[in-house]
Amino acid sequence: MNAWKEHVLYRFLGGKDGAHPFAGVITDKASDLFGTTVYGGGLGTCIPSGSANQFCGTVFKLKGQSPWTFPRTIMHRFKGGPTDGANPYAALCCNTIYAIPYLYGTALKAGANNAGVVYRVQNSGTFPQTILYNFCSVSGCPDGASPYADVIFDTAGNLYSTASQGGSGGYGIAYELTPAGPPWTQTILYSFLGTPDGGNPAAGLLFDNSGNLYGTTLYYGTGCGTCGTVYELTPAGPPWTETILQDLLGPASDGDLPFGGLTFDPAVSTTELYGATVGGGGNSVGIVYSVP
Repeated sequence: MNAWKEHVLYRFLGGKDGAHPFAGVITDKASDLFGTTVYGGGLGTCIPSGSANQFCGTVFKLKGQSPWTFPRTIMHRFKGGPTDGANPYAALCCNTIYAIPYLYGTALKAGANNAGVVYRVQNSGTFPQTILYNFCSVSGCPDGASPYADVIFDTAGNLYSTASQGGSGGYGIAYELTPAGPPWTQTILYSFLGTPDGGNPAAGLLFDNSGNLYGTTLYYGTGCGTCGTVYELTPAGPPWTETILQDLLGPASDGDLPFGGLTFDPAVSTTELYGATVGGGGNSVGIVYSVP
């Protein structure tokens, strides 16, 4: 029996280097890896609860080389404040089989309104960064705030994702950004209400072949009151029409707190969705689930 073997490609150092890589990585045709760290980088003031300044995060590249040596390049050091984001929890978008001209992502905090940003980093030269959108641009945050999630694109080049706070309902939004700047033009696809339709989406979105979007909300719904939902958004507006596919029931019989997003397995089913939860299940430490 052949056993897979782990190779440590890079050990983060903190400080001016990155620290706490929360999201996954993406790759290009040359086997380079691209990702983010929530802290580190040596710029800005970002202080976790009870800690000293750990700085505001990075975008990094690990250059693929054989045998298993991946020199690290910091492409961007987040400095927070009004002109940059801070604490990028999301993975980058978008990997292809060809070169990646731009890397797109979200940062949870900072920006012009201290409510997070959508940004891109050019994958060439000195890796210049552009802020595409600053959240909470109007009083009361109807345009959303605190984006944890990664972004996706449609075939026309429009960007889609979620923000975990704000919106007209106060429990987060699903949104579209159309290239028209920067700043790009935002359209609110759906504002979550908490109960009964779910609230505080931390995960990104997934398209099907018909243009419908699928995602999860971390909290609320009607299952256990705070356990979260799996939902579908159908283009009919804006606002788009939401359908709750699953209200998670929590502790013993079901999962709760679906922090992550969804995926299809086309080889098995083009309609069945798969995901995982942080909590719930028989052992109260999470489940992997499917929703037909």
